[in-house]
Amino acid sequence: MGVNGVLVDFPLHRRPLRPIIIFTALLPPRLRIMPRHASVLSVLALAVSPALHAGAPDFDKDVKPLLTAHCVKCHGGEKTRAGLDIRSKPGLLEGGEGGAAVIPGSPEKSLLWIQIAADKMPPGKDKLTSAQKALLREWIEQGAKGGTGPAPPPPVLVTDKDRDFWSLEAPRRSPAPP
Repeated sequence: MGVNGVLVDFPLHRRPLRPIIIFTALLPPRLRIMPRHASVLSVLALAVSPALHAGAPDFDKDVKPLLTAHCVKCHGGEKTRAGLDIRSKPGLLEGGEGGAAVIPGSPEKSLLWIQIAADKMPPGKDKLTSAQKALLREWIEQGAKGGTGPAPPPPVLVTDKDRDFWSLEAPRRSPAPP
């Protein structure tokens, strides 16, 4: 319940997994002494919590920033390892070489979740936290909602460096020999 005059309570839902902290020093003196009121205060704090009314996670607001921070360098832009582009929800549903990355409502069948839950992705030391994993799992479980924003532009197939190749230059008439 409380430690050193601080009442700590965790919301009943899984998102955003941060405690609601009420400093008991800010409470009226009669409530500071009576621990039986602590449960009433925690219920009150839950009712006031804006995160309680947030609903299901949304792709554009919650999931896309998470994937952009951890996955785009390998699975977006010019690079799409395994043919997977995670910059848009259609890209996740279409998937890559292994099939659909996300199967709405079924995290156990979603290749994205299988790789992240096993800590195989993202590679290296920069793994997702348990709160980020819970958010991603909840988004998939609740039907992978959102993602109605504009799709990213298709990757550029011919770069400026490619256009500088000699065979792509316009022919020039060379000067006549003397």
